[in-house]
Amino acid sequence: MTSTPEKWINDAVTQANMQVIDVAGKNPDNFGMGTTIVVAMSYYDKLVIGHVGDSRVYRFRDDFIELITKDHSVLQSQIDAGLISEAEALYSPIKNLITRAVGSSDEIEVEIHDHQMKHGDVYLLCSDGLSDMLDHLHMQQVLRDQVQDLEMCCKTLVYMANRNGGVDNISVVLMRVVELHERSFMEYIFAS
Repeated sequence: MTSTPEKWINDAVTQANMQVIDVAGKNPDNFGMGTTIVVAMSYYDKLVIGHVGDSRVYRFRDDFIELITKDHSVLQSQIDAGLISEAEALYSPIKNLITRAVGSSDEIEVEIHDHQMKHGDVYLLCSDGLSDMLDHLHMQQVLRDQVQDLEMCCKTLVYMANRNGGVDNISVVLMRVVELHERSFMEYIFAS
């Protein structure tokens, strides 16, 4: 790890991993428990992202949404290898078979990268409960229609995911870049 934000994120996720393992070890009912995680930190004009599993970050810029993380999953490995198309992946029975999780091992590999922010960017952090129920085009349309009201946008995304089946927990965080200079300022909204 070269930069301080990367180290902070890595240390925080590593600590969370150890806590999940500790709780799972103390109670047989919790055996095998784990979770995915995605975190973001604004650092000057960059957004530093860390993730493990299939929780995601999307960037909404100039009215278009773009996935800026890659799932740690068997399916993503198949897509990367050219064995399956992204369209076929939407209906795959192994959609949620992840290759990394918080709580699955003492050693955890946190993927960390940064992205140049622009004024007006909106970043969407979400669990697979949202991304499994809504495709990119539906998320993009909600953001286009409601980007001026992030709280309503969050609520709408959760509502639509629930309406489409809501088979998993749904967590959504929206962040808008309000100002960029020596320090960046962001507006945050969370819903689940």
